[in-house]
This record gives sequence, C-alpha cells and structure tokens, in this order.
Amino acid sequence: MRVSQSAALPRCCEIQNPHRSVQLAARQAPPQLASEKPGAQADSQELSSTSRLCGFGHVCKRSDSGVGAHNCCIVEENARDSVEMAMPGSDAPLCDAIERLLIRMAESDVTSADAMAALCHDRAAEIGTMPAPLAAALVKTAVAAVTRTLYVGKASTAADVLATLRHLLACPALRDAAVKSSRLRSLTTVAIDGVRGAVHVPRADAAVAAVVQVLQEAGVGTAMAGTLEQDSTPLTAALQHAFLGSAQVLLEAGADVNGLSRDGDMWPLFAAASRSSDAGMAWLLAHGASLAVTNRHGCSIAHGLAFVAASGAPRTIADGEDFFCRWLRYAIAAEPRLLEASQNNGYTPLMAMALAGSEACVAALLELGANPTVATAAGHTALFAACAANSLPIARQLIAAGAASAAALPRGSLHARMAARRALTVALHSERGCGECAARCEGSEVGNCADGLDILRAVLAAGVHEAVDAEGNSLAVAPVLRACDDDEDQRISAEHALTILQTLHAGGVDVLARGPADELPILHEAAATRAPAVARWLVEVAGAPLEEANREGYTPLLVACTVGHWASALALLDCGARVDVQCDEGSGGLWPVVIVASAPASDASSSLLRRILAADRDSLLRCTPAGISALYPAAAHNTAGLRLLLGSGLPHLAEAINAVAKAPPAPARPTTMTGTPLHCACDHTNWEAALALLAAGARVDIVGQLCGRFQTVAAWARSSPHCKHRGVKLAIAARAKEHASEAGKAVNGSAGSLQRSAGSPFGKAAAATAACASAVGSASASVTAALAAAAEKDAGTGAGAVVSEHGAATGAGAASQRAGGTTVQQGKGGKGRRQGAARNRAEDPGSAAADLAAAAPPAAEAAVATVRALGNSAAAVAPGAAYSEAVQSAADAASFAALNTCEEGPAASSGTARCGSASDVSAAAAGRSGAACINTCEPGAAAAGACSNTCEPNDAATSLAGLASAACV
Repeated sequence: MRVSQSAALPRCCEIQNPHRSVQLAARQAPPQLASEKPGAQADSQELSSTSRLCGFGHVCKRSDSGVGAHNCCIVEENARDSVEMAMPGSDAPLCDAIERLLIRMAESDVTSADAMAALCHDRAAEIGTMPAPLAAALVKTAVAAVTRTLYVGKASTAADVLATLRHLLACPALRDAAVKSSRLRSLTTVAIDGVRGAVHVPRADAAVAAVVQVLQEAGVGTAMAGTLEQDSTPLTAALQHAFLGSAQVLLEAGADVNGLSRDGDMWPLFAAASRSSDAGMAWLLAHGASLAVTNRHGCSIAHGLAFVAASGAPRTIADGEDFFCRWLRYAIAAEPRLLEASQNNGYTPLMAMALAGSEACVAALLELGANPTVATAAGHTALFAACAANSLPIARQLIAAGAASAAALPRGSLHARMAARRALTVALHSERGCGECAARCEGSEVGNCADGLDILRAVLAAGVHEAVDAEGNSLAVAPVLRACDDDEDQRISAEHALTILQTLHAGGVDVLARGPADELPILHEAAATRAPAVARWLVEVAGAPLEEANREGYTPLLVACTVGHWASALALLDCGARVDVQCDEGSGGLWPVVIVASAPASDASSSLLRRILAADRDSLLRCTPAGISALYPAAAHNTAGLRLLLGSGLPHLAEAINAVAKAPPAPARPTTMTGTPLHCACDHTNWEAALALLAAGARVDIVGQLCGRFQTVAAWARSSPHCKHRGVKLAIAARAKEHASEAGKAVNGSAGSLQRSAGSPFGKAAAATAACASAVGSASASVTAALAAAAEKDAGTGAGAVVSEHGAATGAGAASQRAGGTTVQQGKGGKGRRQGAARNRAEDPGSAAADLAAAAPPAAEAAVATVRALGNSAAAVAPGAAYSEAVQSAADAASFAALNTCEEGPAASSGTARCGSASDVSAAAAGRSGAACINTCEPGAAAAGACSNTCEPNDAATSLAGLASAACV
C-alpha cells in the first residue's frame, strides 16, 4: 500500500494527482498499440466475419437483430430513437439507407462513393430537414466508419472511401452539423476512437490523418478541443496513440505543441511521455515543445515522467526505466532548474521518482545532484516517499545519500516523525499484506510490502528514533491497537505486534513514551488486548510501571479485568501487580475482585478469581462506596464465583455475608437499592446462589429491598409469589427457626442470671440493670415492623434503617424512632381486631406491620416495681446517686411489646392477649400494662406467660421478657 493508509501521503499523488487523467489514459491505451516494439505485425483482417461497424462507428459483434441490438451502442441508439420518434416517418428510412451504405463500404470492396453521391442528391430535401441531433450523430457515424474502413481496407479502395465521406459532408445540413458537433467534441477524437485497439499503428495513424484532412477541407475545425473535452486535446489524443502523422496534420492546422487541456492537467509533451514514445518526445521537441511547461499543479515533465512510471502504463517499470532515465537526464540537462523544481505540494522529481518506485531514476537523480533532504510543508521527504512505495532498495539508496541524517531529519522535527510513522506503517502491513503491491499482493502498485520490517529496521538504524508521530500518538501504541482492531482486515497478530515493539525497542525508540494524543499509557492499551505476551514484555523488558493509574484511577490490572481479558490480567499478576487497588469513586470505586466476580463464569475468570483471593486476605471486605462487595454480583449471576468466595476460607465471611449494601439510584433504577447478598440472589431468582448463601450462614431476618418492597427474606419467602423454589423456602424457614432458637436461648440465659444476682446488694443492682436492658430491648422490638414500613415509604431518601426480625432496629432511623416514638395508622382496608386477638402482619402486606401495637401485661407492673425497688436498694451501696438515677430512668422507660409478623396465635394462658394501638407503645414506656403476643411465622401452641411462636406449630414458646432482652442484646 502506498498512500491509502491513515498516515500516508496527503493524497498528493492519487486524489490530488495532477495527472490522474493522463494515468487513466495511459492505462486505457492498449498494449497492442505499442507498434514501436520490435516484431509488431499488422493485422488487416481485424474485422472478421463475426464483427462489423455499427451505426456509431464501434466495432461490434454481428447481430441479425440490427444496430439497436449492439450492447455498446444502446445509450446512443436510444438517444437516436428518441429523436426519430419525433420526426416524420420519411426520415427513418433515410438514416437506415445511409447506415446500410456505410456498413457495406466497411464489409466489402464494393465502391460506395457514387451510391452516396446519388443518395445525397436524390434526398437532399430530407437531409435538409433532418434535426440537428440526428444529423450530428450521422456525421459521427460516418467519420468513425470511414476511419475504420481505411485502416482495415485495401489501399486501392481508400480513395473511394474518402470520397464517400466528402459526398456526405457536401450536404449543407450535414456539413453544418459536423462543424457544430466538432465544437462540442472534436471529430478528430472521434476518428482516433474509430481505430482504438489497432495493432498496426502506422496504418491507423494514416487513416486518422486522411480523415482529418477531409474534415479540414469541409471547413470543420480539427485542431481545437471541444467544449465537452476537459482532459485532452486532439493533439494530446494523437500523441497518446503515437499517431505522429495525425499530429503533423493537426500542427499544420494550428495545434499548439505546448497547449494545456481545458482542465489544465494535460499537455502534449506529457502525453508523449505517457505513451513512452521516444519518437513522440523527439517530434515535439523538434517542433518547439518547451521542457519548462508545467500544468496547473506545477507538475513539470520531470515530475510527469515519475507519474507515468507509477501509473501502470503499458510498459512496466522494468521495461521503461531506460526510457524514463534517458529523458529525465535529457530534460534536466536542457533545463537544469527541473532538478529541484517543486510542484504546488512541494514534491521534487526525486520525491516523485521515489514514490513511483523507480530505482534507476532515483539513482540517476542522485547522480545528477538531487537533494535528498528537501521536505514539503507537510513534512514529506524522499525517504518518506520511498517508505510509502514499500521500496527497500530506494530507502537504502536515500539513506546512503544522507536522507536520514541528523541534518535532514532533526530529532523531534515534523519530517523525522513523518518518516518514522511511514516506516512503522509499512512494517504493520508486512504480516497480512497491503493488498496493492504487485510483488506480493498481485496488485498494480510498485514495491513489496513483505519488506516492511526491513524498511523499519533500516530507518531506525539510520538514526530516526522518534517515539511520537506528528499527530501526537505514540508509535509503540500503534501495533498494540492494531492487534485488537475491530476491522479483521486490519488486525494483526499479537506475535507480530510484539515483534514490532521489540524492533522499535532494539532500535532505540522509547516504547513507553506517551504522546499528547494518547488516551492511555501503552501498558493499559496492552492490558485491553488479548496479548498477554505483550503486557509481560512491556513490564519485564521495557520496564512499564505496573501500578500507574490513568485519569479514572484504573491500573493496568483493573483495565484487563474490566474488558474481560483474563489472560492479560493473569500475566500482570505474574509480574507482581497489586490486587488491593481501587479505581476512583467517580468511576464506581471498583476493585479487581468485584469486577471479576461480576463476570460470567469461565475457567479463566475462575482461575483469576482464585489468584486474587489468594493474594488478598481482605478480599471479602473490598467494597465499592455503595458497600457492594464481590458477594453481591456473584450472588446475582455468577454462582461458580460465589462458591469460590464462600469456600475461600478467608476471614470476615460472616461479616461480609450479612453486610447491607446501599446502592445509589441509577438511570435504570431511580430508587436506592438496599439489601444483603441473599436479597440480591433472591431478587435475581438465582436459587443456587441463595442456597449457597444460606448454607454459609446468611441471615433471613435483615430488612432489605426485595421485589420493590422493604422486607426480610423470611417474610418474602412466606408471602411473595416470586419465591417458587421449594428448597429455598424450606431453607429460609429452617434458618428463621434457628434465629428464634438463638433468641430463646439468649432469653433463658438472661433470666437465670437475673435470678441469681438478686440476693446481694450488688447483685440486686446488676439484676436491675439487666431488667432495664431487657425492657429497653423489648421496646425496641416493638417498633421493628413500624421502622420497616417507614423505610419502605422513605426508600428514595436513604434514611431507612436495617431491621432484624428478632433484633433491634439499627441506624439513625431506629434511634429517632426509639427516642420520639412512632404513631402508626391502620392500613387501608385492614379489618378491626377483637379484644385480645394477636395482629397478623402478613394479612395486610400493604401496610407492612403498620398496625403494630404494644402494651405491658399486668404482671409487668410488678416487674417494673421490682426493678425500681432493686434500684433503690442498689442506691444504698452504689458509689453515687447517679447510678440510682440511671437505674430509675431505665426502669421508667421499660415496656413490653406485642409483635406478630405472620399468623395469629392463640391467646396466652396468662390472660387474653390484646393488640393495642401505637399510643399504647408510648403508654407502656410510662408503665401501662397489657397482654403481649409474638408470632413470627406460623400458629403455635399457647405458652405460659406470653404467646411467642417463631417458626412452626407446637414449638415451645419463650417468655416475652426474655425475647425482649435478647432483642436488646
């Protein structure tokens, strides 16, 4: 590839090529026209029996269906048909008659001049009324047919053929049509096109010259280009076909040997060079052509020879180098200023020849004294052009001539950076090919892209050690980016990228240098590719810093984990990368362990997770600012990762498994999300993860957000239709039973301690303190459900508290509830309760325990009095009155609450249970009494003292005072 790449020439030789039209014309010129080659033979039988001249002068296959069936003439034939449809019916036979006569003239030796003269005489009136478009088309047909017939016919019939054209042009209407038509598109060009593809150039030239002379005799202009001809003139068209006889006729008619085409690109000397015609070049110079002529782009004949060499002209570079070198030397010798003449884009002949890939011409120009250090305003040099041409020999020639010296390419200069970038680009193409060079890719361009790495090495060895290109991008980053290019045709292998990096490093380039346009350091870019060998080499050999963070706080390891390139992450760990790193809070505050746990399970990700857990004993405590640890994403959709986390044997598992995260609102979720890993697993219906968490000790009595509501997992499993896994239901129920059993044991232990301590003065004080704590805990438990309901309403504010079914409310919200009390309204549609009936929260899910009531039983008044008495007794032996006051205040604040979280239980045996209003809770704090009932799961048997059913029917109940004490603890 020469100039189609991102860092190639600024389209100075393709898009902005001032001789594109010449190049196209040169490509179109058929090889058969190279009559100057030895052994060229004339072929007078070119028009075989299967070929014919159509009505528009084209060589077409014979067809019985008539002229209109010729594919090459469909457009023009349709145009003529549209004209004939508007004409009187007598015009169509006239055109057919003339066409048949021209076809007979081309296919046989029968004379046709007399027949044409008679036809024009007899039907002069019809010819005079012929529309101008049809008359012009008829004249063009005749000119092309006559030219072709002269080429293939016998010399004895030439006079008759030319006479046929003269008779036709003798008609005033047709002569006027010829004059006007030639002003739009020269009939000389039509004649030349009539013999396009001719093998015998001299005969074709003679035919064209004869027709041009007949046109001149009729007063038709032949030397000037038509207004529709922008890229050529009649003289340049003749010279492009090496028709020197025709050129002489045109010259005598007033053609300008230095005249430019209308678009300002083509001129006669360039046209002769495009044909690689020694005779044409000599003829022009003999007739006054100037070597100093340039086109509108400032291109001289010295530049033109280079463009012809690169245009794919009939003669290849190998065949034509002698021609180019000879005329290049001649032109510079005759016009010395051409040696360093610059085009408008700054290109000199040396740059142009280097780009063309002409090794001999570059050598000739250097021999003549061309300066290899000249640079354009865009920073292009001859060395840059040689690299763009994929030409290792020319690059070496120029380097030997000083093209890469410190004077030519100063360190840090635009010229040096452009050359270095171009050399790197051809090295990138050396693996998969450029798709354009002829040597390797079977394209049409010169050079060999397989030499890309050698070109890069030659440039580096010459002292070009630029690390950043002209656009501010690191050169070393380029192969890393190409290794992960989205375009498969542009992507290179990681091995080739590493080879280029090693070449740059060995050549003295700082591969770690970061350009102002680089988004990431090179190690970050390598971490984002599936090239662990590159990342490892950068750290171990080039010395890339492992813990360097980008603007968002991402280290290379975090980048590799984020994009899911586990092999690169493992390579970084092998090099010693730290796993206890966290990106900035604005970027999520993520840790490697959290990122890997969030990824879908695979062998590679699991291996990486094991490495991270082994390297960081505190992995389970690595949380985002929202409190999200690795357990949360793993519980959501990575069960294999969750098992690794739970079975890692790391400390803090019990703490992490029941930790409550509070995720802030997100675009897809406008509310705050609160919960434990178990909430997360249940919310994502990941039943395997839920069972694993339960087996590891996850609690089910912590309030979090599930299915859009704040509730415990136990309450959700009992009442939500989303819990469809029976095993999960049973496991949650069993865990709830365990919580109740733990609470009962705590109550019994607290009661026994109270009884044992009551015998002594200090024991009485201790008992009073325990009673106070138990009472306060009971009061806390009484508002648990109310807090859950409040948190559910206040979820968006972030003020909700985490509440345990068997524990006290925690957080600022709970403290405020305990301090100020809570008034809870009965849920809309809730039914009233009979006196002594226990409240069932599950029956009114909308209120979520909004009808919570609390009251102190009659026996509690005695307990309060006892506490106060114990406090008074303790005051006599306590160190000060403050202790007694504290005990008294605690006793005054003690109360007992009734809590029923699921089903109704039977009344307590000690009396009829009563579920009071919220005002009773406040009253209880002042010493009021009432019945108490706790039912947290299913109906249970009555128990002495108070009704407390925590899981299944017929379970042994615990005393309310003891449960309150456990809740306080």
